[in-house]
Amino acid sequence: MVESILRSGRVIWPWIGISGEDVTPALALREELSTQEGVMIRRVWPGSPAAESGLREGDVLLALDDSPVSTLRSLQRLMREELRVGQQIGVEYRRGSRSKSLRLTLEEMPR
Repeated sequence: MVESILRSGRVIWPWIGISGEDVTPALALREELSTQEGVMIRRVWPGSPAAESGLREGDVLLALDDSPVSTLRSLQRLMREELRVGQQIGVEYRRGSRSKSLRLTLEEMPR
């Protein structure tokens, strides 16, 4: 964060373009999910890296660049502390009962 302020005069956060919710046992049961961890995608922003890569509402994020995503908080921590705008990352996720993976390039979070 300090680096982005020094370079550009403002904080620049990386963005994949989703909103989500923690997968809990209750959510997993209600949505008939095959996992009880991760972040369920509730919205994919049009034109975002997530949309361009093919992520959909209902997919469950499990890992970004080999770092586990067990909660929304862990996703936010990864985005703010470990990942950078312009970085290409691997995304592990579940769609229904199938494990899938893809690559996407992080963009700057819109203001």
